[in-house]
Amino acid sequence: MRALVSFDGWIAEIKFANQMTGQSKFERAWHFGGPHDVPLDQAWVFSDDTALLAADTEAKTLGAKIGTFVGPIKGAQLFSGLPAQFKRTRINIGSPRVATWDFEQDAYPYAQLWARAIATEFWLTQADSLEKFAALRDYSGYIFFINPELDAVITAPGFGGKANPVLVFTAGDCIQKMQADYPNLKLQTLPGSALFAHMLRQGVDAIVFNAFGPGTTVVADLSLCEHIAALPAS
Repeated sequence: MRALVSFDGWIAEIKFANQMTGQSKFERAWHFGGPHDVPLDQAWVFSDDTALLAADTEAKTLGAKIGTFVGPIKGAQLFSGLPAQFKRTRINIGSPRVATWDFEQDAYPYAQLWARAIATEFWLTQADSLEKFAALRDYSGYIFFINPELDAVITAPGFGGKANPVLVFTAGDCIQKMQADYPNLKLQTLPGSALFAHMLRQGVDAIVFNAFGPGTTVVADLSLCEHIAALPAS
């Protein structure tokens, strides 16, 4: 899911793309006749021209049309809230099996959580702004570890040149190394609306986000916590 949501070159059926992005104009469009014969309860998306053309070729052998597709679309937009009208999302239908993937509606909340995580990681790399602070505050899935014996957050003294930075993670794959190396640690999750104010009270001097990847590693001064904690309630 990280790879899918991080990809920014998706191609989707035009009405679906309009709905997910709010855009009416796109950089590229592919017209394969219409009205399309794509099942109304399926969202079809493609990773590139080759995959899209393969689907069109297969559709033609069945006397069908796939309609109009547009792109590129950012994965964080595409998977941020797949509509309930689609019972199934199909990726690169018509391509060799190794290049395809399908998932059902019950996985949509999982895809949405990943979209939020990837969007949050993007904001962490941007220059400070009110928009950035609000986006980081509104993310609900920050993860950190606690030493259960000391009831203290886990820090990484010296990391990034900081004396005592706390380790915070944005997604489940980012905590795997920590969990494997220190299985005795207690995991805790907080929304941004509580996390940044909480860290101001922990005796740390910075936050290291995603210290071990695969999400981008970012070292942030406590000023980030101060700015976010000072925001009015959303």
